Amino acid sequence: MEDKISQKILNQFNVINLYIENESHMHGGSAGDSHFKVVLISDDFKELSLMERHKAVYDLLSEEMNNIHALSLHLFSGDENIQKELLISPNCVKKK
Repeated sequence: MEDKISQKILNQFNVINLYIENESHMHGGSAGDSHFKVVLISDDFKELSLMERHKAVYDLLSEEMNNIHALSLHLFSGDENIQKELLISPNCVKKK
């Protein structure tokens, strides 16, 4: 699943930096390949609102979303400041 996400993003956006993390291990039960964090920096986002950025990625990954339970998106243009603490994902409250 991670490879599918990566390939679609790389084919769609002018990527400056892309980081994808499978966070399924942070969740309880049989999460498998179902929880992902995507950090994407692309100047394609310069004129887009946060909602428009998210919509663009969700539209691109619409097929994959049938198998993804959680997708954390951190989408930036190249000239935006990125606060690293915003990129840290907490463990799921249901994880035992």
